[in-house]
Amino acid sequence: MKHLRSVCLLALVWPMTQAEVDRALSIGRAFERERVRFHKPYIVAMSDPTIEQIEVVTEFRRVVLFAEERIRNGDHMVGVRDAEAAVASWHGKMTIVARLRFHPMNTFLASPPYAIVVGDPPLERLAVRRTSLYAVAGQKPGTQAALTGAIVEADFDAAAVSQNVRPVRVVLEGKEVAKTVVDFARLE
Repeated sequence: MKHLRSVCLLALVWPMTQAEVDRALSIGRAFERERVRFHKPYIVAMSDPTIEQIEVVTEFRRVVLFAEERIRNGDHMVGVRDAEAAVASWHGKMTIVARLRFHPMNTFLASPPYAIVVGDPPLERLAVRRTSLYAVAGQKPGTQAALTGAIVEADFDAAAVSQNVRPVRVVLEGKEVAKTVVDFARLE
């Protein structure tokens, strides 16, 4: 079943300048209410039984997430150089993340090959990562843990995504499972 949801997000910041990194760090250091408000447009809740949410992680947002993590770990002295080094491998990339949940009675041993497609025609993916999520609480020794969900991440060239409105689809074996529309011109 296809679900369409539109999301308006802020301007895709790429390439990142030192001033933009500093601005992202200040958001990461802000009070929780401000950080929650910043992240909210990047996470789209889906009304699909399998696709829980679709999330956009831009290079700018990755710096905000880095600052939040460092502060949670007690490092309040995080600076521009630290952030630039931490996100260096992500320069020019944007990641779309789909969080999946599987029916408790599923018989999967590993996550099915869900994929994320951006654009029409589809943009080339730079990399794809799939992480199966298993339940471990209350598991009896010697039994297989139940597969409860998965996280699928796909990296795209930020310049190719550009300042456009594009469909973001989650597909399985070539069939669309869920769809949203993202205005990348309104992302930071």
